[in-house]
Amino acid sequence: MMVMMMMMTMMMALSLLLVTTTTTTTMDHGNNNYYYYYGDIGSCLSETVHQHGVASLFCGSLARVAWLLPFTALYLPLFDGLKRILMEWNKQQQQQQQRQC
Repeated sequence: MMVMMMMMTMMMALSLLLVTTTTTTTMDHGNNNYYYYYGDIGSCLSETVHQHGVASLFCGSLARVAWLLPFTALYLPLFDGLKRILMEWNKQQQQQQQRQC
């Protein structure tokens, strides 16, 4: 279950990464920086694929996933454990209130 959640998180991160990193592209050539601004995501994708190939859509994705993976691996189990603890505490509080009434 945990592995499946991590895989789904990685897939969502990759899809968001693809959308956010392709709308503005910077190409560095020595002292000259070239900025490409696109009107919409469709024109950005088509121009990028036309000029640089499909593989260019995923440049840097591995480094980004490697950067996000440790945080995700910590966040999900901590969130789940804290959620269980708080739900148990809430259940105990409700039982105490019912006993007092």
